[in-house]
Amino acid sequence: MVSKQIIPYAKSILGVDVSQGMVDVYNETGEKEGFGGMKAVCADLKGEDGELDGQRFDVIIVSIASPERRGAGLILRPP
Repeated sequence: MVSKQIIPYAKSILGVDVSQGMVDVYNETGEKEGFGGMKAVCADLKGEDGELDGQRFDVIIVSIASPERRGAGLILRPP
């Protein structure tokens, strides 16, 4: 899990997945291993305004993306 490697350097990590099952596993792992600043939500990001309640991020890391998400670069636009 990429987040386990990053958590020592971050105040918080927000994981996003389209699968609620994977979100549950991520959150359970974070709790079980004591990573309090690590949580995930279930969402299908499309790069639209207001996604994730308009939160802003310092760093975005994509560790796994489906080939059909070729437009994902649109989500990673500068503010």
